[in-house]
Amino acid sequence: MSAKQAAEALIQHDPHISARAQEIQDRGNYCPARREAVMDLLRETMGTWTLTLAAQAANTTEQNVIAALACNEPLRIGTAVVARGIAAELYEQS
Repeated sequence: MSAKQAAEALIQHDPHISARAQEIQDRGNYCPARREAVMDLLRETMGTWTLTLAAQAANTTEQNVIAALACNEPLRIGTAVVARGIAAELYEQS
């Protein structure tokens, strides 16, 4: 399993992440508050047991799964490079 697959599993199977991802997707790609909603969800996901479980199953770091979430539909807020930068910044701040 890869970080991308772990992120997809979280979006599909974690009830909180799934519901929030659907809310964000329903807003549309051009909603001004979309980026901040995704960032809030990423922050909420950090440190959760489901993230830890997904990262362990994918044999990767939690930061890599957060980056994969940030560039995975329906949460996409940038390319893979941008998403890795966002994840690194989030983990620096925490």
